[in-house]
Amino acid sequence: MNALATQIAVTVPLAAPVVAAATLYRLNWFYPAAMVIVGAHYLPFVFLYGMRQFAVLAAAMIGGGVAIALYIPGSFATGGWVGGAAMWLFAASVAPWKRRLGDEQRGESAMRNPMLILLSMMLVAGFAACAKKTENAATSKPAATAPAAETLLDYPVRSMDGVITQTGVVFDSTTSADGNGSLKITADAPASVRLFETGDLDVENARIIYSARLRTENVEGKVFLEMWCSFPGRGEFFSRALQALSGTVDWTSQETPFFLKPGENPDNLKLNVMIDGKGTVWIDDIRLVKGPLGDS
Repeated sequence: MNALATQIAVTVPLAAPVVAAATLYRLNWFYPAAMVIVGAHYLPFVFLYGMRQFAVLAAAMIGGGVAIALYIPGSFATGGWVGGAAMWLFAASVAPWKRRLGDEQRGESAMRNPMLILLSMMLVAGFAACAKKTENAATSKPAATAPAAETLLDYPVRSMDGVITQTGVVFDSTTSADGNGSLKITADAPASVRLFETGDLDVENARIIYSARLRTENVEGKVFLEMWCSFPGRGEFFSRALQALSGTVDWTSQETPFFLKPGENPDNLKLNVMIDGKGTVWIDDIRLVKGPLGDS
C-alpha cells in the first residue's frame, strides 16, 4: 500500500503542465489550479488509509481553488495562503488520529504526504514569483519606449462631456485611478458602450493604441476595450484587447492596438468598452497614442 500511496503522490508533479497552462492564461490562477490538482489527488487516500478527513481536505482544496479563481481573480497569493493553511490544519488534525489508532505507519504516511506537498508548493512558489516579476517587467517594457510615442488624444474623465452613450453611464467623482473621477458603467446585459469618437486624425503608416484604466465589480462575463476604425469606401474594422477582465478586479491598465499601413488613413475612430455579460465597470485615464508601425 505504501507503493500505491507513492504513485498517487506522483500524480501531482505529473499534473504540473495543467497548472502551467492555467498560469499562462492568467498568472493569478497558479495557486488555485495547484489547489484543485492537490485536492483531487487526496481523494484516493480516503480508501487507502480509511480516513474520511482526506475527503474534507480534498473538498476544501478543490472548492477553495475554484472559488478563489472565480471570485478573487485579482489576488496572486491568496490561493497559496489558503492551500497552505488547509494542509497545516489537516496535519494537526491527523496527529491525535494517529495516536488513537496506534498505527505508526499509517500516521507517518498520513502526516508525510501533506508536508511533502506543502514543501513542493513553497519551492514552486519561487518559480511563480519569478514568472510574476517577469510579467511585470514585460508589462512595463512599453513604458520605456513611451518617449518615442505621440499622444494623439487624452480624455481626462472629469465629467460626462463628450460621452456618447448616456444610458447606464454616470460620472463617479468618488472612484478614480487618477483622483479626478471616472465613468461608472452598470450593465444588466451584454452591451457595447460607446465612449468617444475622434473624427479624422490624419494618421497613417503607424500603430495607434487605445488605452485606459479599468476596474470591475461582480462582472459575470468579460470586459475589454474595443476600437473601430472607419476607412472611406472600405467600411469599419475593429480591434479588441486580448486580456479581458471578469469578476472583481482593481484598477488595471488595458490597451488595444490597430496597425495602419502606408495609405491607410481612417476618417474616424470609435473608442468603446465592451461588456460581454453584466456587472459594474469603471473606466478612467482614456488615451489614444501613436507609435511607430514596427514597434512591438
